[in-house]
Amino acid sequence: MNNFSVAAIGLALLCGAAFGGSAHTVLNGDFETVDAKGRATDWTYDAKYYSIDPSGGYNGTKAIMFSSTGYAGSPLLQRVRVVHGVRYRFGAWIRTEGLEGKGFCARLCLLWEDEFGQFIDGFYGTPHIRGTTDGWRKCDVIVPEAPAKAAWVTVRPEVVGPAKGRAWFDDVFYEPFDTKPVSALYNSAYRDEQADGVVTFAAALNVVDQDVNISGRRHIFSYAAANGVRKSVPASRTSPSWASLDIPVSDLAMGGQDVSFSLLGADGKSLGRVTCPFARTKTKCRRRVTFDRMGRTIVDGKPFFPLGMFWSVSKPYHNYQLPVIDSNSIVKYAKGPFNCVMPYKRPTLEQMDLCQAHGIKVIIQSYNENTIRTFREHPALLAWYVNEEKGIAHLPDLTRRYITVKKTDPDHPAWTCVYQYAQIRELMTTFDCIGVDPYPIPSGNIGSAYQWAKTACEGTMGMKPLWQVPQAFDWATFGDAKGRMPTREEMRNMTWQGIAGGANGLIYYSYTYLMKSPTTSFEKGFADVCTVAQEVRDFVPILLSDGMPPSFKVRDERLAVRTWRQDAKLYLLAVNRSREDLEGTVVLQARVSKIRPLFGEGFIKADGGTLSFHMKPIGQTLLELDGLK
Repeated sequence: MNNFSVAAIGLALLCGAAFGGSAHTVLNGDFETVDAKGRATDWTYDAKYYSIDPSGGYNGTKAIMFSSTGYAGSPLLQRVRVVHGVRYRFGAWIRTEGLEGKGFCARLCLLWEDEFGQFIDGFYGTPHIRGTTDGWRKCDVIVPEAPAKAAWVTVRPEVVGPAKGRAWFDDVFYEPFDTKPVSALYNSAYRDEQADGVVTFAAALNVVDQDVNISGRRHIFSYAAANGVRKSVPASRTSPSWASLDIPVSDLAMGGQDVSFSLLGADGKSLGRVTCPFARTKTKCRRRVTFDRMGRTIVDGKPFFPLGMFWSVSKPYHNYQLPVIDSNSIVKYAKGPFNCVMPYKRPTLEQMDLCQAHGIKVIIQSYNENTIRTFREHPALLAWYVNEEKGIAHLPDLTRRYITVKKTDPDHPAWTCVYQYAQIRELMTTFDCIGVDPYPIPSGNIGSAYQWAKTACEGTMGMKPLWQVPQAFDWATFGDAKGRMPTREEMRNMTWQGIAGGANGLIYYSYTYLMKSPTTSFEKGFADVCTVAQEVRDFVPILLSDGMPPSFKVRDERLAVRTWRQDAKLYLLAVNRSREDLEGTVVLQARVSKIRPLFGEGFIKADGGTLSFHMKPIGQTLLELDGLK
């Protein structure tokens, strides 16, 4: 899974990164310009590990080469001015030769800083390259929007160690990219079909103020109405990145059709048009596993909150023995708070029977048609795991995988887990359910757990559910000298951050690596995961509430908030996603009277619909409220 360890920005300063500069894109990304000492201009790096290879580049010209017989890794650095409201592409050509070590890789990353050089957040959206590559490999990703307070971004092609061997970087780029004003149209119906209720259609937009007259543009949806006549309706909700419309299914024509969306400029000319399929069915399709309008997982007709862990690794790692699903291990696991498991090693039918007998659902990693046919009827099956951390560079293959699952097994969803959270909108046609996996402990920003979840949900425009993957392992297992297990308090905070960000399921990573931590015993690590997961399980009836929650405003971005409604009761989760004391307020679009804390602490008082909090670092609280007016 993704390496989210973040080097403190002080490392950049120690390496001599200049604090000035004004360019909005990478300079000298091809490393062709060198100074009198033979160093690449515009880049900061340690010459002990990096040097110019005069003919080793992608096209036989210059490249920069990392070489070491054993070091903890070293970055290349270039600081670039942030431009808000512009989407960027980031990438490079990378080649490696004998790059070996524990926890090693060549990769690209970005670190955002404020005006004073204070680290805000990081982005790690490229593959980790190890060993010896077969020639050059291109890494090319879409970058998420910069954090609101970001003034600088540090571009870092780097080798993460300890490592020995060589790696070459060439044609590094960080540049704006052109997008179509309208990229796609999606709907909230599971697998594009629905019999009753309301269906939401949402168009993905890529419009900034300078491109289109915001006040004058028109967002028009068109569909075949129940009477067979084509109907055009303006969007009910709009933003620069999406436009949406809720339509009662009874207003749509029976059977299949293409619903369309058009974006019109102030002059009435079309700026783009997209379509998506939708089918109104006479009766509700009965599926073993599906999702409802609230993003809840529905298993055999009942709401279900997936709560589980990854098991084993895809292949032996440093001679580690893989745990297997047998009577001893699954009994111990099932005694915990978990109701599902995601084993990398494909289970046998007998192991599936064992899981079923102990109330454990199974997510199977496969998109092979024969495998799907073998397991699709088994009652323990929860979902298919079809993509581990592959981004848009693999879009054709990922699309084929999803089509195979969709065609072969209409009863079970396809789940994807990625760290490329900025690419989720582009990946929308490759999954039924999304997962993201921020692993920030110990060196990263713990607040990323909420930010990744929130960005993932925004990326799907609320059309697809989220099963979050919280960190439950020790980076020291992979050679990080500063690595350690998350504390119980950190694990709890990351868990509730993910829920606040929109998660309706949690699959911790990982049971296996709890066994491999050099700093924490398996018994201690597993006990911490079980304690935190049990706290979630205790409140699953609330987390699966189906009422429409009230909207709210938060006056401190460090405070992550989510609300639920069940009948006359309102529930509010507040999470301090920082390591500082926090005083903040939440303004609900409703008045409340009685307030009862159910979990955690930090609530102070309520004044009408305004709730005040004084929260300890990485604290959280869940409140029950009534007296809504």
